Amino acid sequence: MLWIPFSNIQQRIGGKRLTPRLFVASVGPLHSVNVPGKLPMLAAYISSSFGAGKRITLASLRAGMRRRSRSGAGAVRSVPIFFGINTVQLRARFGLQAIFDRGRANLAKAYVAHMKAGR
Repeated sequence: MLWIPFSNIQQRIGGKRLTPRLFVASVGPLHSVNVPGKLPMLAAYISSSFGAGKRITLASLRAGMRRRSRSGAGAVRSVPIFFGINTVQLRARFGLQAIFDRGRANLAKAYVAHMKAGR
């Protein structure tokens, strides 16, 4: 799975791209949410309310998780952090085959030129 953070979640922690492993290490545990017909998600339990459409920072998630662990009670909410994708198609960024073909076509000339220069 390729886990991609939702757009309303802070995308970096200390200059590093947000990954599930980095999230667990710096913020807290994640749990999986599977809804039939939808992409799988990883979410965190917190005891804070976030308004719809607001950007969620990792500091606010940490604070919500601390409140939940300290009090042990209250309204707990599952906030989705990542969604999973099974397959990804990357566009061709380099025309490597064309470069190899040009090099192969010029190989004989380069060899003869090198041999003549060596005499």
